[in-house]
Amino acid sequence: LAHDAMIQLYYHHFHRSHPILLPRRSLASSLCQHIPSYITHIMRYIGSHYYPQPGFSDTFQAPAYTALSAPNDGFKVQGLLLLAIIEHSYGHEETARKLLKDAIQLACHLDMINPSFARSHSRGSPILEESWRRTYWELVVVEGLVSAFGGGPILPSYKWINDEMQLPCDEKAYNFEQLKPPKPSATLSTLPEPDLHHISPFTYRILATQELRAVLQVTQCLDPDTELQTETLDARLVTSLMRLPSSLPEHDTATVDEMVFQTLMITYLSLIYLHHPHSTIRLASYHSATTLASSSSTSSCTRLRTLQSLPLSAHIPHHDSPASNTHSHKLLRAADLLSNLATLPSTVLSRTPFFTCALSIAAVVHVAALAGGPPSSLAIKYEGETGAGKEQSLKARIELGVGALQVLGRAWPLARRVRGEMVDMYR
Repeated sequence: LAHDAMIQLYYHHFHRSHPILLPRRSLASSLCQHIPSYITHIMRYIGSHYYPQPGFSDTFQAPAYTALSAPNDGFKVQGLLLLAIIEHSYGHEETARKLLKDAIQLACHLDMINPSFARSHSRGSPILEESWRRTYWELVVVEGLVSAFGGGPILPSYKWINDEMQLPCDEKAYNFEQLKPPKPSATLSTLPEPDLHHISPFTYRILATQELRAVLQVTQCLDPDTELQTETLDARLVTSLMRLPSSLPEHDTATVDEMVFQTLMITYLSLIYLHHPHSTIRLASYHSATTLASSSSTSSCTRLRTLQSLPLSAHIPHHDSPASNTHSHKLLRAADLLSNLATLPSTVLSRTPFFTCALSIAAVVHVAALAGGPPSSLAIKYEGETGAGKEQSLKARIELGVGALQVLGRAWPLARRVRGEMVDMYR
């Protein structure tokens, strides 16, 4: 099984982004016999998207979706979660949300949100035990991302998120089956000071998602005066970036840990969502123009949620005020940093499919700044550059995003669709 070509593609490209299934090494162990056939079908289906032949994945689709009629257990939760990610990668937002909701509700029904579930269903294997915990935490992360990209929370409350669940171990320890003997481990409620204790990259990714949820709650708040909350969240987000471990992109020129990559991606997204409502850079003109120009709506991930919940007038600050210019500066800076992730080592093709929406949001910000951003706000961001230099800098960012979407589009239909929208918008 470990030598199956499509499964090899799954582990080479996808597993590092969403590492919930058993490590590849486990496929050669006795644990393999416990894996339902539909899980291997899903692995092949996902892997087939990276095969360089259009339509090749169609052959693997039907067997993968036999997971929908499978018995209710932890493996089905994994299957529903992975299928939800794939449906989102096709731009099938409602189907993705339904599958993700089903996965979360099944996890709650099975009591998977209880820390004891992983141990009692581990069959004596610490690897399988860790896989169940990772499945739970992946639900938390993916639900946060899907909620941010459109439609709001999957479930009406976050009561299913258990702060007492043991946090994931390091990726190397998991993938190389080098888990240490059981001992009291950190949870969200007992998380040690990150400056003094080692925290796994997966845990940083979870923390980033929790901050994203906090940002979305503030930006959807009906209270028009959220400046103090915004400043507090901004400080927390910047602090979280400072606390990331030294194995960051600037220190490692060979590879970038996917969990660290996603932590950066989610944090930059949070900064964009946080500062956009208070900035002088308006995205509404682009969206109204595309609505008039096209009979089909744009992809949800190219629309910032802050434009969807409140009247536009509630978000517009006093133009050219020091505060609004500062928010514009921070908004553009976050969009720059987000698009810069496409330049890091490791192929863009192997990044999480959610990078599609992240790139598109950064590009929308850059296009809005290029098309209608007030000169004063751009002057703060690109201080010292000429007018032509500012324009060229923004165009370079947009072209970087479009190029990265083209690479992601080799595997995922949503990336191809969004790239087309970006090209039309850029024109």
